Amino acid sequence: MSRRRFFKSFFYINYGGTAHGETVIVSPFVAGGASDTIELVSGKPWVITNGLSWLTVSSLSNKSGTYTITLTASQNTEHSQRTGSFTAKTLDDKYSIVVSVSQEAAPSEKYIRIDD
Repeated sequence: MSRRRFFKSFFYINYGGTAHGETVIVSPFVAGGASDTIELVSGKPWVITNGLSWLTVSSLSNKSGTYTITLTASQNTEHSQRTGSFTAKTLDDKYSIVVSVSQEAAPSEKYIRIDD
């Protein structure tokens, strides 16, 4: 296989100093909202499909190359953890990576009843 042909076939995500080829688990976001980044490296045009209403992905498609993508979780006001995933894939559907994300629950509020 020629070197040029190999270059055209790679597709992976760098996160936490490690290259991931099938699944990436992103560290949990804090309840108050936060951002994190992943690096997508692809020899082909790609697209991200994100159906999570609480997570914004900075770039949803591009051509081949190396891209830093910012993931931003909005504030979680619910008292339960949120989890979900989105998919990054090449336009020809030959390669895909599932990115799993989660967000901590909002802290419970404690009330003290004071009787008159």
